[in-house]
Amino acid sequence: MKYVTIEPKYVAMNKTTVIIADDEVVYYWQYRTQHSKLTALESEKRKKGGKENAFHIEEIPSAESIYDKEKWHRPMIDCTDQICCIAACEDSFIVGRMSGQVFKYSLPYIQLESKMMLRCRPQLLSLNCDGTKYSIIDINGVLSFFDINAPETPGGEHLPHERKEVWSIIWSSDNPNLCAMMEKNRLYVYRDFMPEEPVLSAGYLCDFTDLEVKAILLDDILKDPEEVKNINDLVVEYEAKSLRDTRDFLTTVSLKEAVEFVQQNPHKRLWKLIAESALEKLDFKIAERAFIKNEDYFGILFVKRLKDFEDRNKQKAEIACYYKRYDEAE
Repeated sequence: MKYVTIEPKYVAMNKTTVIIADDEVVYYWQYRTQHSKLTALESEKRKKGGKENAFHIEEIPSAESIYDKEKWHRPMIDCTDQICCIAACEDSFIVGRMSGQVFKYSLPYIQLESKMMLRCRPQLLSLNCDGTKYSIIDINGVLSFFDINAPETPGGEHLPHERKEVWSIIWSSDNPNLCAMMEKNRLYVYRDFMPEEPVLSAGYLCDFTDLEVKAILLDDILKDPEEVKNINDLVVEYEAKSLRDTRDFLTTVSLKEAVEFVQQNPHKRLWKLIAESALEKLDFKIAERAFIKNEDYFGILFVKRLKDFEDRNKQKAEIACYYKRYDEAE
């Protein structure tokens, strides 16, 4: 638990750091390190770099200062361009200001990396998993995107693509080119800024992992919270088109065509499906290739062990055990 003297108007969080901000001040708390064991030098750096620190948005963050809520005083600096949103990924965070200016800072040692200018006043920012792009929902509910590493524009580019009446967006935690967004009561999955077919949904987006979007039916919970028996009944999942298409390929066409499709739409979840289907058909060459694509060392060893069995039934039993279908294996 942590108490601060800064009003938390805007909050962002990753696996190691919490960032909060009011209209003018940014506070960050590194509550966990990425490495459990630190050298004496790293430990000293952490103390100086600030496990806990705060800075005014018009200041350059100092690695020497440390936040102490008993001694810290708000800097007396005039600020006409207030903070209006923040967002974070694993190695950086961004701060949006009312003028449309966005500052990007590195983590865990806070340094100002770049300043970007938007064509709108942001209301909600969201970074993708590798910090190369972020989405903007402005005060009019218009969604747009900013490419920080745009090759033709130094400092990044505010992309021309826009969607109106968007109220929520979430990036995939394992693919920097995938995101899901809510436009009115329709859920869209975007791949490289191109939308897939929408599905009707009244859920609030909470997670996007392994090509599955999870949403919470929050309105149903708030409508009658005492009647909620099992919260899992109010969590709905939506599959991305590439996941549905891969399953269709595996059941309706050949394994070879499914592999070609996954090569064009690569993702670890899809290679897992290919590996499982290939093992079921005892096609060890494709199975081994799928495990290699997934960087699954134990899967590769498993395929090599299967090749040592001469009896197909024993091979099938081992595969059933691998996927925890023990009754079938027996």
